[in-house]
Amino acid sequence: MKAVRLCAGSLVWAVVWVCGIPHTARAQSSPVRGLYNWIHSTGDAERSFAFYRDLFGLELARSPFAGAAPANAPPERIRPAAEAGSDPLVWDLTNTHGSRFRTVFMRAANTPFGLELSEFFDVPRGERPANPWDPGAATLVFTVRDLDATVSKLKARGAPVVTLGGDPIDSPRGRAIVVRDPDGCLVEVRQAATAAERTMDSVALEDPVVWAETAPVAVPLCRILSPVNMEEAEAVVSQAAAAAPVPVTVTRMAAAAADSDRVVAMATVV
Repeated sequence: MKAVRLCAGSLVWAVVWVCGIPHTARAQSSPVRGLYNWIHSTGDAERSFAFYRDLFGLELARSPFAGAAPANAPPERIRPAAEAGSDPLVWDLTNTHGSRFRTVFMRAANTPFGLELSEFFDVPRGERPANPWDPGAATLVFTVRDLDATVSKLKARGAPVVTLGGDPIDSPRGRAIVVRDPDGCLVEVRQAATAAERTMDSVALEDPVVWAETAPVAVPLCRILSPVNMEEAEAVVSQAAAAAPVPVTVTRMAAAAADSDRVVAMATVV
């Protein structure tokens, strides 16, 4: 067996089998089956949803507990605060006995897990926004196609900016800014560098070592996020293949899914 270093990072993502063990076998042995949902407690469901809808294009989604929608189902809506309900199961789960609550289920493009707003009533609520350095503070990170356009919308909306200087910072892997949503939740918005820049940066930083047998084996070589066109994707794949310390042959390039903006390249170690 020989160690093979493939490039990985914000642009190039390498996954191979460890000691020849199929990925599915390792996935089945993991205690985690997947990321199910992200829940954000809010003080005003309508206000918070409007923020995420207008800035990031999120849409209302059907509750995953409601089953499939019938053919004539009306559009999803936010339940008015006056209709907030109670559920002993939720009381026990969240230790909020006696409270009322409502939830807003959302979906974001190119996101495999659910997003949810949760608003509680008739229970004491803290209002102090967390700082990035506070224990327990969490940050929701969005990757966008046009950071400058998104930042302009955020500032026009009056979203508080956390990042020093009030403008995005530059890094080898792209540009990013941290703001707060209407509840004070930390939201990072970032745009990756161009495909070629991200590839070379990933190689230079020598991201985690992965292993493969010396015998020919098909591996996912890289995953390209939002390439401008297929020519750019092909150029990135060529650079990724050239950066590998052993000869590789690119065998296939295809979209990750019919509705995905990711291109996945498969290669064979020879």
